[in-house]
Amino acid sequence: MKLLTVKDFDKNLLLEIGQILLRNTVQLFKNKSEKGIGGLGSEILFEFEDNYFIITASHNFIYSDEFVGQGISDFTIQVGEYLYDLKKEIIFGIDKPSYERTKIDLAIIKLKSSNLIDDLKNHKSFLTLSDINFFPNQRITNETNNEPSDYYILFGYPGTKTKKVIKSYNPTIKDNKFNITAYCQMEYLKNKIPQKLIKEGFTNHIFFNKIKKGSDLNFENRIIKPIQNGMSGCGLWEINVDLIEGKPQLKLVGIFTEFQNDFGISVKLKFAIALIQQKFKLERLPKFK
Repeated sequence: MKLLTVKDFDKNLLLEIGQILLRNTVQLFKNKSEKGIGGLGSEILFEFEDNYFIITASHNFIYSDEFVGQGISDFTIQVGEYLYDLKKEIIFGIDKPSYERTKIDLAIIKLKSSNLIDDLKNHKSFLTLSDINFFPNQRITNETNNEPSDYYILFGYPGTKTKKVIKSYNPTIKDNKFNITAYCQMEYLKNKIPQKLIKEGFTNHIFFNKIKKGSDLNFENRIIKPIQNGMSGCGLWEINVDLIEGKPQLKLVGIFTEFQNDFGISVKLKFAIALIQQKFKLERLPKFK
């Protein structure tokens, strides 16, 4: 394994990474009364012993300070040619006062609809425990970085890169789909842990810097980073490159939630797994202190 340098991080490799992560990431939409359906957030697919989940940020489901995810037909995801609403799925999120106190901004959707699960299997790919690094470390001043790489990938769906095929307010379900451009960027873990954010309670998080450029999956040119609205809930991925085959190897380490004080912030993945274990009684999942 080799540390991935900026020089190594060329356009072709980024394209390959994006095509891999496209399989594990879906986009969340919401019916906004004034504008119709629009992109809201990004989500990660995860499977454990024939239980199928979507992991995202809880604030995607917060409106007027209330968690409104469960049983609401306004939320949809697009899979292939179809839009699926989430009103029949089990949506569990942390309410706003709780995540403002703990900074654990996570929501879990347990999928029940067999048609949706089957369609996701056909078009996407569910992560398993082997695809996750539960204990990412960060370099802090005067200490050795124990991670195999300083460079990480953020991959999701900015709302500004998502365009409705037909722009009428109430098109048919068949036509009410989107031309989606996923967005992939390299992030560098900050050398110094932000003490101000630590004091505010961000003690179970991974911090990275805000870069100015990334790439979409058209890859004609590098693009200036778009507005990040719609990226909430996407994955932060550890990246390594195989020296012999040159293939990127990726591990999910966190769920991106926000930017503050020029830092990107992701909740460590172990907290999402702990929520799934506690809420859905899956005792064979790893336990964390």
